[in-house]
Amino acid sequence: MSISRRSIEELKKVAKISDFILESTTGKLRGEKGMAICPFHGEKTPSMSFTDSENLFHCFGCKEGGDLYKFVQEIRGLEFGDAVEEVASKYSFNLIYEKSSMFIPKKELIEKSNLLTKHFHEELMSSESANKARSFLRSRGLNKIAIEEFKLGWIGINEKNFVEFCKSNEVSSKDLEQVGIFNTNGNQFFINRILFPIFDKRDNVIGFGGRVISSNGPKYLNGPETLLYQKSRSLYTVPNFSESAKNNDMIFVFEGYIDVIAASMYGIKTAVA
Repeated sequence: MSISRRSIEELKKVAKISDFILESTTGKLRGEKGMAICPFHGEKTPSMSFTDSENLFHCFGCKEGGDLYKFVQEIRGLEFGDAVEEVASKYSFNLIYEKSSMFIPKKELIEKSNLLTKHFHEELMSSESANKARSFLRSRGLNKIAIEEFKLGWIGINEKNFVEFCKSNEVSSKDLEQVGIFNTNGNQFFINRILFPIFDKRDNVIGFGGRVISSNGPKYLNGPETLLYQKSRSLYTVPNFSESAKNNDMIFVFEGYIDVIAASMYGIKTAVA
């Protein structure tokens, strides 16, 4: 399914571009028109005009401009459909979706990826088979709060409760392949590994990395590229990284997952790997 064009246009009548501009930069709104400091290039005086009546913006300095959705796309770094859903979420607007033979159900995949992440996290926190995984994380100095904040998980090898979980939640083998848990042959990609969920800018899980506990296979294994997860466009970050980065002058780049988590424990909220 894709978002219907009518639904996209109806949302524009509800939304106000000023709500997104004034939470992203400094500006003033007088009636339905305003001026703001452009967030897309360095400047000290406002050169970006915007209007709620048409939901448009234009910068006289860098010439960036467009409608409400374009602004959200650029300021959040989102694809068009994701930007529309972000706007809809702010106003609790129910979007209408329609079938399309060309559409890949990205939204449904994200929902299932988040659902699987919750299951893997519960396994790590309570499963007997994850005893060694919990001991390893403690030995690396990670506390329970950090493990929960980053939603770390555990995956065994087609364990009975995982199979039952997938059945009861209508998660198919194809779904598992599309989120990177199964490979293209239908076999489990991660086996007996601690899972590190990788989040997008909206804090949805788009991929996974795995750390082995036994001596079999590579120590760290990064999940395959999928519809959700493109490695050249993704970073491993602390939760709410985008908001923290806006309010800080420095980003800390680390080598791996545990480095980022450890940095977060010491108050560094702009850590990436």
